[in-house]
Amino acid sequence: MNNILVIKLGGILLNSKFAINNFFKILYNFKQSNQNIVIIHGGEFWAKNIFQNISLLNNNIFKNFNYNNNVNNYFKIGIFSGIINSYIIKYAHINKINAIGLRFTDGDTIILNSINVKDSIYCNINSLKLIQYYFSNNIIPIIHPTGITKDNYLINVDADIVSMLLAKALKARLVILTDVNGVLNGKGKKIKLINNIIFKKLILQGVIKNGMYTKVNSALNVSKHLNQIVNIASFINNNKLKNIFLNKSIGTNILYKKKGHNL
Repeated sequence: MNNILVIKLGGILLNSKFAINNFFKILYNFKQSNQNIVIIHGGEFWAKNIFQNISLLNNNIFKNFNYNNNVNNYFKIGIFSGIINSYIIKYAHINKINAIGLRFTDGDTIILNSINVKDSIYCNINSLKLIQYYFSNNIIPIIHPTGITKDNYLINVDADIVSMLLAKALKARLVILTDVNGVLNGKGKKIKLINNIIFKKLILQGVIKNGMYTKVNSALNVSKHLNQIVNIASFINNNKLKNIFLNKSIGTNILYKKKGHNL
């Protein structure tokens, strides 16, 4: 399976009907380019808002619940797999794109030995039959960041980590889309290139933190594993968004620097 593109959609995209519709409109125009595409989406912010709204409407039922507690894991998973994934697929169908929603563990492409994610995730690169089937039938998998562990626990994983694992398993190009032009330097300007050495410096300077830390760290992991550039970019600019499907770099280039190699 060559010429595979993995796109991670930031959950913030869900806040704009225009942006999500525009993304799929552009994707449709370039879908004929003989490129297999997999989409992974986040939506933590959206899920949290949905949960809070439900809590307000059903105060007696939810009064002892907190979104961040493990007791609510099933609610998070239900929101991701039901509401958010279906919402995204709706816009794919509006733009005549044949898409299907999946958990990231479906087909055993990625296997979780237990709910201890960091110690248990690995890519079963020999079990790509499910995704191969969808590719052969011109169907785009739209994957939400929830799955089932080997011992049958439901789990929710950061979508940036899921996109990293799938890109590695599929040996695919990875583009991480967010609401900013790329990784910013702390003064609002885009950083053109980040390697693992620059990454450490930016962490110490407090420039890269929180969600962007996970994005860059995941991108560097893919770059190291596949020896290729990963892009972190914005979904807002139409012309630059089109470049994704033309195999051109946009946003910030993330490239792992091996010892003895100059960039």
